[in-house]
Amino acid sequence: MTVAIDGEISTRHYRHFTIHTPGPNDVAMLSEVLTRRFRHHDWPKPDLVVLDGGLPQLSIAHKVSPCAVIALAKKDETIYTLSSQIKLPHTHPGLQLLQRLRDEAHRFSRRLHHRHRSLIIK
Repeated sequence: MTVAIDGEISTRHYRHFTIHTPGPNDVAMLSEVLTRRFRHHDWPKPDLVVLDGGLPQLSIAHKVSPCAVIALAKKDETIYTLSSQIKLPHTHPGLQLLQRLRDEAHRFSRRLHHRHRSLIIK
């Protein structure tokens, strides 16, 4: 989980979630992470949850998130809401922030993945 506050990335609010969902099921894993995240009532409630994905991820997140949710599909950099698709120019600062958050989430999650793999290999 990566976090931006007032348009600025806040690394001190990042959190790792070790997935317990069996098998490679992106939608179920996303549901697990969101459910666990929103159990932390001591963490500030976000204004917006941004997902890496498209309509399948958005539909499951909408069921478990008490906040507004959008999804950013990487292929065309299309922003999905439950009722529409938004296509912003690649130079749009809002799209660039969403892309930076998504890319940072990938980088941050790979760090945990590599840490887990190194423990298994040893």
